[in-house]
Amino acid sequence: MEFLPIKKDGSAVYAGFWKRSGALFVDSLVLLPFGVIFVFLASLSILSEIAVELVSSGFLAAYTIFFHYRYGATVGKMVTDIKVTLPDGSPIGIKEAFLRSSVELGLSIVEMSAQLSSMGNADVEQCLFVPAWQQTVLAIYWIWFWSEVIVLLFNERKRAIHDFIAGTVVIHKRYAK
Repeated sequence: MEFLPIKKDGSAVYAGFWKRSGALFVDSLVLLPFGVIFVFLASLSILSEIAVELVSSGFLAAYTIFFHYRYGATVGKMVTDIKVTLPDGSPIGIKEAFLRSSVELGLSIVEMSAQLSSMGNADVEQCLFVPAWQQTVLAIYWIWFWSEVIVLLFNERKRAIHDFIAGTVVIHKRYAK
């Protein structure tokens, strides 16, 4: 696998923690109106909560996968001038875009299953009870999140675990092919 060179003059080829965090912040702002709508719709009934859970998880995955596949960047990455590429700087395909999101998508499916199982009772008070395995899924999510941050901070090319899974790098846009 051929990587873009690491510049010796101090100029950054690979996007680091702060650029990527900025992109995530902008993406959060872009998705916020949808989140507000989803929360409102989920509050209408238990059935609407189930439907919203399914739709919102699919929407978030579709947003991330589509934008990475089509443009090499989500809206947040576009604003911060960074791009997801193959190690040599060439564009990624649908496979890499999907693989980058695969762990989050898998955890989301397990989380959704946990929530749906807790909603199985008609008794609203029991639906509010969070099963122990749902708490385990949440703990796994946070372990995944912090593992991603630690790996990103401590490797030369600023790759997170999902970059290793997909065989991608996040670079400053000017270095993309």
